[in-house]
Amino acid sequence: MKKPIMYAIITAIIAAIAAMTIVGCNGDMGSGNEKMDDFLEKFRGEKDSTVRKYVVKYDGNNNTGGTAPKPDTVRAGNKITLPNKNTLSNDPYDFVGWNTEKNGKGEKYSVGSPYTPTSNVTLYADWQSTGVRYDVTVSSVGTGAYGGSSYEYRETVTIYAGTAPSGQQFKNWTAAPAVTFASANSPTTTFTMPANAVTVTANFEAIPADKYAVTVSSKGGGASGGGSYAAGQTVTINAGSDPFGHRFKDWTVTNGGVGLANANSKTTTFIMPGNAVTVTANFYEVPTYSVTIKSDGINASKDSSYREGDEVTINAGTALANQRFKGWTVTSGGVTLGNAESATTKFTMPANAVTVTANFGANTYTVTVSAGAGATGGGDYSPGETVTIKMGTAPTGFVFKGWATSSSNVFFTDANNTTTTFTMPSAAVTVTAIFGGTFTDSRNGQTYNTVAIGSKMWMSENLNYPTSSGSWCYSGSADNCAKYGRLYDWATAKTVCPSGWHLPDTAEWRRLVETAGGSSTAGKKLKSTSGWNNNGNGTDDFGFSALPGGRRNAGGSFNDAGYNGNWWAATEDGSGYAYYRYVYYYDDYVHEINNDKGNGYSVRCLQDD
Repeated sequence: MKKPIMYAIITAIIAAIAAMTIVGCNGDMGSGNEKMDDFLEKFRGEKDSTVRKYVVKYDGNNNTGGTAPKPDTVRAGNKITLPNKNTLSNDPYDFVGWNTEKNGKGEKYSVGSPYTPTSNVTLYADWQSTGVRYDVTVSSVGTGAYGGSSYEYRETVTIYAGTAPSGQQFKNWTAAPAVTFASANSPTTTFTMPANAVTVTANFEAIPADKYAVTVSSKGGGASGGGSYAAGQTVTINAGSDPFGHRFKDWTVTNGGVGLANANSKTTTFIMPGNAVTVTANFYEVPTYSVTIKSDGINASKDSSYREGDEVTINAGTALANQRFKGWTVTSGGVTLGNAESATTKFTMPANAVTVTANFGANTYTVTVSAGAGATGGGDYSPGETVTIKMGTAPTGFVFKGWATSSSNVFFTDANNTTTTFTMPSAAVTVTAIFGGTFTDSRNGQTYNTVAIGSKMWMSENLNYPTSSGSWCYSGSADNCAKYGRLYDWATAKTVCPSGWHLPDTAEWRRLVETAGGSSTAGKKLKSTSGWNNNGNGTDDFGFSALPGGRRNAGGSFNDAGYNGNWWAATEDGSGYAYYRYVYYYDDYVHEINNDKGNGYSVRCLQDD
């Protein structure tokens, strides 16, 4: 039995199996289609590194009840609908959606919203405070102790034990109920507020008779150096982390008469005298600057104040009826937005006030018509409106072959008519008139169809120029050369295109694929409408007419005519292989991968600029 027939039988069986849901050994349910894709890639021995799948994990983010959703596996470029897990609980917080950052400062997404991952990612449950606060009581015999107040759940609490009584030194902190201190042995420390009241106790102990007390007075979290030391010993002190909204300034020797090695450094030293010493870390308040947000959106971010260097996240809110968000304008302040086209974006706060404006307009989207001089139909349209487009003047020597678009939700009433219509979707649209012509190779008189895609002129047939070596007809059949063109090794492919044409490199292939809608869908639009086995035909929207010419392995065997097409690129990978593009009959991808230069693949020539 010939391999293509065997191949067709096996893949048909696999396709039937893939329609069923597959249960893994651990009991988790998996997608049959994803299992099918992985199996076929392994079965072919050509697992494609560019056909990416991303895993979206969901983290309950300290939830106390309910279970976070199981991960989603998503093909690159595809969207998922974010789950609503309202069984999650985290008193006294309400679950409001998902966030890219655990601390809630990342990109926010509401439940049920579309999400397109660009890498493996973890989304965290986004919790919104209900405003409940709990008391912290600081029990200390130290003078000037502080930190007792009321705090929200998960708020950072800073506490200070105060100045030790005469003859004593700070020992450690304890708490009831227990909490986790950043440093239980530091007189200034922090902890995260639990959902209950807490009493924290500063414990002191007697100073040994042959040592003298060092008291470090600092509002910085994790300040260190306090304790008892013998005369002549080197003492290292550290002011700790800056309190919120403050920066370290310098040290003051409150008493004890010592000289600090560097009074302006957070960490410094001195030589212990024969008496007690108290040193104070001084901080200054960092100024804040206002951020004014002008937006007609519902629930837009509110005006606030930030310090220089803070990351500021702004949200335009939900557009009013019959309007949509159209982008941000920095009215004043000179900041650069992470993405001015996104309703939620970020910027880094400068040392001045900032005003940003969320722009809304009529719920319209732009149609761009690329169809020769004098083409009509471009402009702004509302979703659902009928758009009429008309071709302009075709380039000299070319004829109109049809309309194409990279938008998957645009459907022409008649793609082969110079004047046609479509229904406007909720997205911008670019439509392109496809113009074709012919080229005759002066070397052997063979004529090829050509097509303009984007700003580039491609042959819309595989090259069929015989060479003395390095090229073959599939299975040695001249009929296959006439149908599919010849197969060339890479060295021959680099030089075989006629004068004025060349073998495209990876960048030129990528531009073609992007023009046709991206790697995950371009295969369908570039495949010919016939010639592909097992219902693998495409729509040939751009007139590229890709055919499944198969390949010749470096060892001399031929495979996959009718099932996949392979086309060399002029780019090497740096390890002795070269890149090529290939399209399978069973999916819509245009894959990019590298392989042995001795293999025989098809050649599509691109006209020189």
